Amino acid sequence: MKADRITRVNELIRRELGVQLYRVINRPDFDTAAVTFTHALTSVDLRTCRVLVSIRGDLPEQERMLTILKRHRVDFQKAVCDNIDPRHAQILPSY
Repeated sequence: MKADRITRVNELIRRELGVQLYRVINRPDFDTAAVTFTHALTSVDLRTCRVLVSIRGDLPEQERMLTILKRHRVDFQKAVCDNIDPRHAQILPSY
């Protein structure tokens, strides 16, 4: 049951990051359509999350876009924390 919850939280975080990508990064030199958040790997205690990103393009372009994503990491964290509250996403038992 716990693994199912972590899977749902991972998918929720991944989807939220995809939505926030268009809101957080407003640069004309950044192609948001080339970025895909492929996986979110959340720890069991929900304190840490590693996000895997796929970027379409050649290597210098990928590195440049990854640098921009890393620069906006705090903005992404704030947006996810504002829109997702894992404390209230508990599983209720069925009777």
